[in-house]
Parts: sequence; structure tokens; C-alpha cells
Amino acid sequence: MGQLDFSDFVANYDGREDQIEGGNPALEPERAWEWQLTYEHRLAEDKGVVSARLFYNDIEDHIARIETTDGNAGPGNIGDAEHWGVEFKGSIRLSGIGLEGAVIDAVYTLQDSETTDPFTGERRVIENEPRQEIELSYRHEIPALRLNYGIEIEWEDEDREWDLNRIERDVELRPRNSLTVQYRAFERTTVYFQARNPFEYRRCRNRDRYSGSIADGVFVRSEIARRTFEPEYVIGLRGQF
Repeated sequence: MGQLDFSDFVANYDGREDQIEGGNPALEPERAWEWQLTYEHRLAEDKGVVSARLFYNDIEDHIARIETTDGNAGPGNIGDAEHWGVEFKGSIRLSGIGLEGAVIDAVYTLQDSETTDPFTGERRVIENEPRQEIELSYRHEIPALRLNYGIEIEWEDEDREWDLNRIERDVELRPRNSLTVQYRAFERTTVYFQARNPFEYRRCRNRDRYSGSIADGVFVRSEIARRTFEPEYVIGLRGQF
């Protein structure tokens, strides 16, 4: 059973889009039967673990954007939807190549979905469910130096959204990335440094605008917005006093 937000029930004004976001007091939470099959294999000598998971979700009362009675758009139940895919996971210790305390974690997800668009009546994928997702992380603990550090990289395929008068595609041009270093200065005190997106995280949004509803097919213009997230650096102190 899905959860609903209070904002889904009441109308509000979106200043960025200069439009009214319609609420829906009759909105019902999504319901889904979720099926999955997982295979897991542990490597010899505790060197790590790898797994594969197949999943299939049969969704009822799927929530997406619909045209409300006042001619605006808001959340609504559009019927059934399906979501399926496969997920591969791996966690490998690197002690075998001389890196004691070092671990690499990886997750790769390949998925697809299908529902009926409430504006056009055509079959399409579920919103905000990218076809591919990748997560990589490297962690290394060095007890002799009372130090640990880690690197994380995350990337996802194109996100798509459908609204009353626009279709959006959001693409990551460069993956999200972060670097963290922690040093245990005293028994209960840790000094840490974190670099968020030190290699510049970039996204590109492509938006197709239509006159009236996208079902009418009256194309107006395309809008392209490129965003660059500059690096952020944090130095902190954490402990018990």
C-alpha cells in the first residue's frame, strides 16, 4: 500500500511554471503485489558476496498527472501499471590484492514498466523510473592510521515525465560523485572531510511544450536547460563530549 502526501489533496501555485497545481481530494493510495526472486552467492574465504534479483510489481490505482475538472493538472489514479526488472549486486573485499580493509560495492539495475497515459491513451513507461541505474562505491579502512576514506559514484538513465501540456526528459550528463575522509583524532572524536560532486555533476532537461493538451499534438516549442552543480566541500567534527 503506497503513502500519500498532504500536498496531493490541495491545490497550490507553482511559481516556476506560473500555473496552478490542482489537488485531488478523491485520490486513493497505490496498491501493488510485489514479487521477487533472489539468488545469492558468497565467495570463498569471505571475499565478498554477489547476488541477482528479479522483480515484478503489479500496481493498482497507479498515481500520475491527470487533467482536473478546472482544466489544470494534478495527481490522480489512472488505473493499472506494471514494473519489472533485474538487479545485480556485488560486494568484494580487496584483501586478496594487498588492500586490507578495502571493499568495492556495486549495484546495477535494468528495469522497464508500462501504464496508460491519461492524456493520450497510449501505453508508456512509468514516470521517474529510469531504465538503468548504477551505483559504485569504494571504502578503505586503515586502523593503524585511525583513518578511513570512500568514493561514491551514482548514475541513472533518462527520466521522463508527462503533464497536461508538456513532456520532459531529464538526463544525467555526468554522474553524481562524492569523496569522504574520516580521521579518528581521539577515542570519541572524529574529524571528517567531504567533497560533494568534486568532478562536476551535470544534468540536462529537455522539455517539449504543447498548446492545450499533449493529446492534441499542437507542438509549440522545445526548451533545453543545462545545470552544473559546482563542488561543495565540508569539514566537520563529530564526537561525544
